[in-house]
Amino acid sequence: MTLNNKTVADDRVMDQTLSSIGLLSFGENLYLFIILQRCKRLPLQIKLLILSITVSDSVLGANCFLLYCRPLTDYFLRQDMLCWIRQSVFWTTVMASIFLMTLLSLDRCLSLTLVMKYQSRIDVWITSLVLVIVWTLAIIFGISKSADVNFVGNCVQTDGWSTHIMYSGIAALCFSIILSSFFVICCILKRYGPSVISITDLMKESHHIVAAEVRAVVRMHLITIVFLLCYIPGIVCTSVPDVLLDLGNKYPSVVTSLKSMKVLFLINGILNPFLYVWRFKECSINARLLLPSWGDWCRSLHEEATRERVYLYASYLESPTTSSSYIRAPENGESGIQSAMDI
Repeated sequence: MTLNNKTVADDRVMDQTLSSIGLLSFGENLYLFIILQRCKRLPLQIKLLILSITVSDSVLGANCFLLYCRPLTDYFLRQDMLCWIRQSVFWTTVMASIFLMTLLSLDRCLSLTLVMKYQSRIDVWITSLVLVIVWTLAIIFGISKSADVNFVGNCVQTDGWSTHIMYSGIAALCFSIILSSFFVICCILKRYGPSVISITDLMKESHHIVAAEVRAVVRMHLITIVFLLCYIPGIVCTSVPDVLLDLGNKYPSVVTSLKSMKVLFLINGILNPFLYVWRFKECSINARLLLPSWGDWCRSLHEEATRERVYLYASYLESPTTSSSYIRAPENGESGIQSAMDI
């Protein structure tokens, strides 16, 4: 009896955590969506990628808030159609977030290693095509997941071969992404390792890569690896409903533990803006300009952001790092100010 009460209490705490983090993720990504609409100098292909992951993370946060907020739970869980919709929406947005997070990490890596060769070949049409493929795969996965759901007073996951095949493919994809991320990190550290320590030495490199960008790309891949390693156990467990049902009957805490996987999804949605967006100078400026204008502190932020935006647009300098540009010595009569590589 005590164990059951503890399980119910843990389940209630996990529901409150999910609803709170879901609401926070929805609000942050909605605010980020407004900021991105105000950015004019951000490369369009990068803007499309970030907007896509912002939409998926905001929908995922809103979905979890509606499902695990106790006053709304009974309404959203006791209807057949909503049961099917919530399963398809949840897993569609989860897979879209995983795919887009991987694409953004890959984009940063290619921009760092291939430099102008990558920038000259990637365009809006290719980016749009990749996004269509990603969202199509995510929707197919979400619909196949919801196809194996029966409504018997609540949502029950049944055993279906489509789910097994899909989950096996996703698990294999996650493992391949982890291995490729480790390979990318090794290549980057091998190529730029001696130059990361000293930015003075790094400025002598032929590609003029900023030290902070090397560390940022490595950090993004490490976080991607950590999240994917956390996703795989939940993906494997939920791919076999009979095993999950037996574990849930024998160990009631398993169901609560699987909810922690959803917490990781939401935390990922909260961290994504800090990994991929706030590193852009223009985004941080627009974020400060959107703050309320009351109080001395907010007014000082507004004034500073306004000056930075004027300088940014007037001199055509933008960079994903904390500094907006670097100054290079004149070569062959060129001007001494060189814009940082847009990535």
